[in-house]
Amino acid sequence: MGAAFAAALMALTPGAGVGAEKQGDDQANFAGLIKSAVTEKVAAELSAPGMDVESISVTVPDMRKATVDFDSTEVSIPSQSRRGDKIYVSITLLKNGKVVSRLSAVAAVKMTITAVVAARDIGRGAVLSAEDMTVEKVTAGAGFDRYVADSYKLVGKQLTRDLKAGSPIKMDSVSSRKMVTSGDTVLIVASSGTMRLSIPGKARQDGERGDWIKVVNMDSGKNISARVTGPGEVSVEF
Repeated sequence: MGAAFAAALMALTPGAGVGAEKQGDDQANFAGLIKSAVTEKVAAELSAPGMDVESISVTVPDMRKATVDFDSTEVSIPSQSRRGDKIYVSITLLKNGKVVSRLSAVAAVKMTITAVVAARDIGRGAVLSAEDMTVEKVTAGAGFDRYVADSYKLVGKQLTRDLKAGSPIKMDSVSSRKMVTSGDTVLIVASSGTMRLSIPGKARQDGERGDWIKVVNMDSGKNISARVTGPGEVSVEF
């Protein structure tokens, strides 16, 4: 906290001789000082290569704290409070190094971010390659903490939703590549003891190794449950 900010806070405490008739102005000044401190803290926290803060709007819900006798503040952002474009901040008011009160604030943030975006329309289930992606500067809103700046982190990942060209590819839009994807032609391996029979099928669900999924026996047309045993392969026992 800067010296000017500390001096302004000291001027707002009852010990500084603030009269009751000035409480309205004091509360407005208090709100302005707290908002300034929160804005400074949030801007510092979000300062990183490829990230530019366009605006920070701070809401401080409880202005009655202006009547508390304090001489310094501490502003913190709990890790669990980073919610994309809304960041929840804790403000601690202190007197002679001891906590006298606490309050909270919400900072609404607008940013531009260097992010990986889809180079073309890409369908759900596609496995991403370098050619599917490009890096651009985008205006980020909710969930900007999930944007990705390096395309290498996404190569080989599988999309869990359709994406339009130019859409940011967020980490919650991809997963590890499935061994079987819904709609894939699969090999159904049926076994009993040393007997083994292979028949063609079609997957009705996505699946990793060990998952039980629905598949269609292409010979009989029947739906069955089978366990994923490898890329494009499922097994049943009889």
